[in-house]
Amino acid sequence: MFNNHIRGWINYYGRFYKSALYPTLRRIDLILARWAHRKFKSLRRHKRRTYHWLSHIVRRQPDLFAHWRLLYGRGRAMGAV
Repeated sequence: MFNNHIRGWINYYGRFYKSALYPTLRRIDLILARWAHRKFKSLRRHKRRTYHWLSHIVRRQPDLFAHWRLLYGRGRAMGAV
């Protein structure tokens, strides 16, 4: 549902102003972490654990969201989300 919109942003803004695209894509990750923080009881009072959980999802399924391949790439070491 969201991948089409994200892919469109990447295609449009990525051609002309790629450096402005990265903070927006990181913001999507922040929103995903906030969603998981509210959704799962085991992550509820643990922000660091939530970001760690999201980083594991990125490593396991890098093609789940369109922007993860651009931000983290394949085989690159993952930093803080």
